[in-house]
Amino acid sequence: MSEFEFLFVLISIIFGIALTQIMSGTVRGLYNREFTENQVLYTLFVTVLVVIDWWVSFSFNLIQQWEFGTFLVLVLWAMVHYGMVAALYPPISKPLAFERRRHLFLWAYIGMLVADIILTAVRGSLLTPWYYLPFILHYVFLSGIGLRFNAKWLHRCIAWWFLISMLAWALYVRTLLSEIV
Repeated sequence: MSEFEFLFVLISIIFGIALTQIMSGTVRGLYNREFTENQVLYTLFVTVLVVIDWWVSFSFNLIQQWEFGTFLVLVLWAMVHYGMVAALYPPISKPLAFERRRHLFLWAYIGMLVADIILTAVRGSLLTPWYYLPFILHYVFLSGIGLRFNAKWLHRCIAWWFLISMLAWALYVRTLLSEIV
């Protein structure tokens, strides 16, 4: 077993638990009929995001010599993903409407984006490709707007944008850009 295979087990467990939390929260929400449109959109968005980032984490198999600092950053990055999912579907027995805890989700998402930036910097590819940082920062900016303003129409637009832009990025833009390079 290589170092990567050994270390990747923990990362996979964390991402797997995050997906399990999404599924159990979704089932609980369906059973209790407590979904809002925004929560459904964020659920789809976070599911795509967690799956993409789990897939991206496999690219660390290219590291030949592992250092504890790199591994720690990778584990913390995966854990922040779980934190974001837990903010979307908290593991509590007493239900609290999503719209009342939406700010927790947006803060957790900003935390995940910061962790992603740190992980990308540790990999040495913060500015490669050049559009990575502006792409991530636009999500930070929109999350900040969502934290600042409470208009329902605005939060609906943000939720739709997060989902549509992530799907476009995952299914089309990344493929298109990889063919150009």
